[in-house]
This record gives sequence, C-alpha cells and structure tokens, in this order.
Amino acid sequence: RGVLLDARQVDTELDTADAMEAVTEVIDEGLPLALLILTNPNPDIREYTWHWMTIIGYDRLKETVTVATHGRTHALNFRNVWVNGGGYKTGIVHFWPKGA
Repeated sequence: RGVLLDARQVDTELDTADAMEAVTEVIDEGLPLALLILTNPNPDIREYTWHWMTIIGYDRLKETVTVATHGRTHALNFRNVWVNGGGYKTGIVHFWPKGA
C-alpha cells in the first residue's frame, strides 16, 4: 500500500501489568500491534499458538485484549496470553509510520 513503517518489539521481560500498559498506550495512539503466541501453558490459548494476530482493543477492567484472527474478533485474558519464560514465549510488535 506504499506505507513505510517502523517496528519495535514489546520487551518480553516486562511483567504482565507493564506489558498491558505498553499495549494500551499503542492502541490509544491508534497504532496496530501484532501478537504472536509461540508456546503457552494455558489450554484456553491453544488455538492461538504458533499464530500471528492483530491486537485491536483492550478492556482494562477485565484485563483482556481483543484480537482479530480467523475472520472474527476474540477477547483473550492478557494474563493467560503474556507468558514468557520456562520454555514459553509470547511476542508483541507495534508499528508506526516511518519518520513519525
């Protein structure tokens, strides 16, 4: 589409609260985030592992992120999603227009 973007990964060493704060800041700026859950111990997340999806919203009170994938939107408990360490890996990348 002719749009040049810069990207940055959310630090995987952040605790859940700080990672959620990073997500909400980017969403509030109107910028997209890509979520990749490589491995995760929670069985509720199983259908989302080894899969890229777009984070399009959040609910602070419920501690959920809304993702768009499989042609629908899904609310995922962020505490279940953000698991890094012990062999588990989740990554989030955010994008913004180059030079902005």
